[in-house]
Amino acid sequence: MQLRQACNEGILIPWRKQEPEAFKTAEELITTDKEGLIFQPEPGIYGDVAELDFASLYPAIMAKYNISQETLGCSCCTDHTVPEIGRHTCRRRDGLIPRVLRPILKTRSEYKKRMLDEGIPAETRMNYKQRQTSLKWILVTCFGYLGYRNARFGRIEAHEAVTAYGRELLLQAKEIAEGYGYRLIHAIVDSVWVYKCGITEKDAMALANNISAKTGIPMTFEGIYRWLMFPTSRTRPALAVPNRYAGVFNNGEIKVRGIELRRHDTPLFIGRAQKEIIETLSLARSPDELYLYIEKSLGIIETYSSQLRDGKIPPLELAISKRLTRRPDDYTHSVDTAIASQSLLARGVRLEPGEEIQIIITSAKDKDPASRVKPLTFSLSDHSYDKEKYLELLLRAAETILKPLGYDAHRLKKILSDQHEICNQLIG
Repeated sequence: MQLRQACNEGILIPWRKQEPEAFKTAEELITTDKEGLIFQPEPGIYGDVAELDFASLYPAIMAKYNISQETLGCSCCTDHTVPEIGRHTCRRRDGLIPRVLRPILKTRSEYKKRMLDEGIPAETRMNYKQRQTSLKWILVTCFGYLGYRNARFGRIEAHEAVTAYGRELLLQAKEIAEGYGYRLIHAIVDSVWVYKCGITEKDAMALANNISAKTGIPMTFEGIYRWLMFPTSRTRPALAVPNRYAGVFNNGEIKVRGIELRRHDTPLFIGRAQKEIIETLSLARSPDELYLYIEKSLGIIETYSSQLRDGKIPPLELAISKRLTRRPDDYTHSVDTAIASQSLLARGVRLEPGEEIQIIITSAKDKDPASRVKPLTFSLSDHSYDKEKYLELLLRAAETILKPLGYDAHRLKKILSDQHEICNQLIG
């Protein structure tokens, strides 16, 4: 799209990009080479939280502040400086990149407005949604492309200017929200989560409109959570992971990010168990009501653990996807990916770096590395797996959701053990 715009306007396109990154001192590098701003959330469960998002923040910044390869560091507008890093952008000459982006931003905004029309058929609404999503990913890509070393109209300094404006705008959004009596729960790059007791949709939309008006970048209201939880980090229990959370909006819509359910390397069986737990807890209308659904959640865990013990879970349900980072014979340690890919290589199947392999854990603690895991292909005839290891994965996935409610993996395992013992006594 950038090349087409340049061709249409008669702009000379470089055959190969030859502009290197400008020299920076160590101090300048520390100041400029930063990404989006993130506020660390406190682990726990929250209610009355609204989520607000800047609409296509980075592309909107590029369009609004005229950030392009040729507009950065001009000689005519030295007073128009970028926050924090001190560079400046031109206000007299409209940049190529903003000219490319503005029609896309406008079209996406129009599709999103049309989606809100309650009179249109569901099929038409889905069509609008798919179109605006496609445009969203074009806009996401354009930011990364701006910093790509081989992009003909890219420039790393322009990329850094965009993130500098992004950090400033997120700080402004935080200060505006706090000025209206909200408490910031979490913020990450282009999204903020704010708390206010008894918050309504009208309140949240008014806040979004105020932030939009004062920053000049459209901010949208995503919804109010019945409950929102930030699980603790496994390596640092006192902290939460910024991009790892689960919650339910007032309309019943579930939103999860970063947990096992969303990971491509989670077995389908484990992901389904975690999903059922979340769906059960989604019935709670507030954080306090979550405790009413713990017993049912524990029942789900018991059901899935019983299926594991019975040894009848289909191999495809237990497969773990791993991506090769090197050739099978280049691995020096007996990691799962190496063991499985070398097993295939021994049978004439060579995988290359970047390809995925699906594995089954057969005996995680076996002294013989070749016995620990096997490729899914070999499991179709030999249906065996490490029940204890998969139970551990199940309990870890359950812990992610239930630990804020007081149930960690150790406690869950003890509950299962007690129940199993009672069942054996009854059978006996």
